[in-house]
Amino acid sequence: LGVFVATQVTNWNEEREARARAEVYSARLAEDLRYEAWQTEYLIAYYKDVLDNAERAVGALTDGPRLSDEQLLISAYRASQYLYYGPRRATYDEMVATGDIGLITDDRLRETALTLYSDPTIDVVTTESRNSEYRRVFRRAMPADVQRALLEHCGDHIIAPGDFEGIDGSI
Repeated sequence: LGVFVATQVTNWNEEREARARAEVYSARLAEDLRYEAWQTEYLIAYYKDVLDNAERAVGALTDGPRLSDEQLLISAYRASQYLYYGPRRATYDEMVATGDIGLITDDRLRETALTLYSDPTIDVVTTESRNSEYRRVFRRAMPADVQRALLEHCGDHIIAPGDFEGIDGSI
């Protein structure tokens, strides 16, 4: 009887500890995914601005609306911009490494994390943007003092994580 009671107490303690870990993991994972949602919105808006500037510069050089030399230079510079993507995945990686991913009982939360953190799309876009031939050629051809002036007056506007309203016009 004593062994049975001791085993039951041990099982109850383990289940209580697992539930407590699950609650902590769920809260941390939900917070990480909220950040990822903001970061994704930010990246979409940012690269839309980059594309708009590229199209404006190309248009000015072909048959589109004319731009002043300054406007053309600004658009060409902004078309070479990229935004670093730093995923917030420590909680997810910890759960996978420890085998605790199964503790997340909210199917939607778990599946969202599994889908997001296994999809390479955002990493690919960031890497291709940073390593684009256009960026490399433009930045090599542009004098450093001109690039510094463009960065100071026409570069990115840093916004606080989670600031959805600040996303528009961040470049």
